[in-house]
Amino acid sequence: MRTSPQQKFYPIIFFSTLIIFLTFSKSLFAWDGIDIKKNSTITIETGNLVREGSIIDFYDSADGNYHTGKVITMNSVSRGSEILIEDFTNNHQERNFLMEE
Repeated sequence: MRTSPQQKFYPIIFFSTLIIFLTFSKSLFAWDGIDIKKNSTITIETGNLVREGSIIDFYDSADGNYHTGKVITMNSVSRGSEILIEDFTNNHQERNFLMEE
């Protein structure tokens, strides 16, 4: 049984689409964690692409407000991701978050 040239590309298209979805799916859901110093709950809402240098919005349960900040560094650790943020809403204070995987 012969396969058409188009059928040879179906697996490539499928796996390419799957890889793209898995890469960007994290930005489709809220991401929870804690502020290491304050021990308050942090939620990075849906639609924020969290990468070094990007500007994000996050909710801080300590004051019950949304904040805007810039991601300075982002590192994978055994319990999730450690993110250093410059909090524009809080006098450009640096904050360290531990986000769940």
